[in-house]
Amino acid sequence: MPNDRMSQQVTLNVPEPQIFLHCYEVVATLTPLTMRFPRPTRYVLGKRIDETAIDLLLQCTGIVKPTGLKNVAPTIRREKLSALSIKLDELRVLLRLSRDSGCLSAGQYTDIIARLKEIGMQIGGMIRAIKDSPEI
Repeated sequence: MPNDRMSQQVTLNVPEPQIFLHCYEVVATLTPLTMRFPRPTRYVLGKRIDETAIDLLLQCTGIVKPTGLKNVAPTIRREKLSALSIKLDELRVLLRLSRDSGCLSAGQYTDIIARLKEIGMQIGGMIRAIKDSPEI
């Protein structure tokens, strides 16, 4: 039994990749905010923002998991990262619309966009790393 407890503790202390943590923070921040959108907007724009943010998190999970992109051909890695980048752009557009329609304050918008910018820089770095690496 002591070995089981020790192994659980070790696996719990494994750090998550930064991109995953940033995506998770965005979803955790957006969910309560979209719940406070005005009723007519909540069920259209708020729902779409939530769905897009969760899709971003799930796509990110597929990229950072241990079997994620390490053993995948560079072209497929690039495609998956490009899809993640597109999802990020979609979320940016939806957030801008929510700010322009008054559902998000300027401060809330700025905070979330700063996090999305970090995610975008990390995605861009991964894409550049693939372009710089030799083909398998």
